[in-house]
Amino acid sequence: MTNRICLVGAGELSRKHVDALHGISGHQVTAIVDPDMTAARRLARRSGVQKVFVSVEEALADASFDRAHVLVPPDQRAQAAMPLLAAGKPVLLEQPLALSTEACGAILATAQETGTALGVNDGFMHHPAFVRLQQLLQRQELGRPVMVFCIRNLPLSEVAGYAGDDILLQHAVHPLTQITALAGPIDKVRAFAGPSVELGGEHTFPSPLDLSLNCANLSARLRIAVGRRRALWQVTAICDDGVAVADVLENRIDTHGRTRWRDALQDLGTDLASAGAEFNHAVRNILDAAVSLAYPARRGNPIRIGLRRSIASFHAALDAGKPPQPDGRLAAELVALCRRVADQARRDPVPA
Repeated sequence: MTNRICLVGAGELSRKHVDALHGISGHQVTAIVDPDMTAARRLARRSGVQKVFVSVEEALADASFDRAHVLVPPDQRAQAAMPLLAAGKPVLLEQPLALSTEACGAILATAQETGTALGVNDGFMHHPAFVRLQQLLQRQELGRPVMVFCIRNLPLSEVAGYAGDDILLQHAVHPLTQITALAGPIDKVRAFAGPSVELGGEHTFPSPLDLSLNCANLSARLRIAVGRRRALWQVTAICDDGVAVADVLENRIDTHGRTRWRDALQDLGTDLASAGAEFNHAVRNILDAAVSLAYPARRGNPIRIGLRRSIASFHAALDAGKPPQPDGRLAAELVALCRRVADQARRDPVPA
């Protein structure tokens, strides 16, 4: 049986979803929705789709799909997702879920009232380097984890035209999701705002913006820095016997730990351990690249790999009759958290 999928939105993100779905057997895009019919028809020709519609309501009336991926901009996601959920069509949403806590609440309420499955796509949870970091911590290869630290550096070119609050929703939600996966649900947050950086127009953003997070299992920190020369996204786990760093943009993981040897032998042991880790990570990256050559639809790019794995996880859960994870509640909580952080930063703009 083939699952028929409707893509709501015909932009660049939809093209990435089409490529990802080509690598997942038993799933076929059968409908595309976009008020810009030129864009919808262009994507339809590219992906071999016969049905294009100008609205979600028109697509529902045609009954040409079973599930939907909502891939419109964040301010339009609630409006697009709620009719689908009300009609009983399982929906996969991107992060952030919406731009306001009210819109997030409306999406969750509709899914709960109708009993329709709601999933959230977060490919960075399935990113190869981050998955390896999770596995390392689960096996306690460097001892017991004690703290998680994430840093996200953003060049001005990546945030041009953004309002300050939008930067948090677009660039903090994914690192926060990774932090919760390692440290547990976030209980409390405290924001420490640095000097304001001009974003263009009247928009500014405090940089760096440091978040101190009390999580269920570990303490955690997140630093968002705007205006840096190079993009950086690293997730660091500090353990009893060492440190592990997952570099999301470089798709690598580095470990630093101590051996049982002392003095000069200690340095030799550490160098050998680091060399072994480097070789292991290089082999993994080579294998990812080999897969991309053998299966072009799967792409060796780690971000594409994470996207495909996330989408596959959503549909596999539905096929097994299970609720997809994450189910939207965490995504809604993180939108609310970003709003609180933005308010804190405005009230307390002095660096701590």
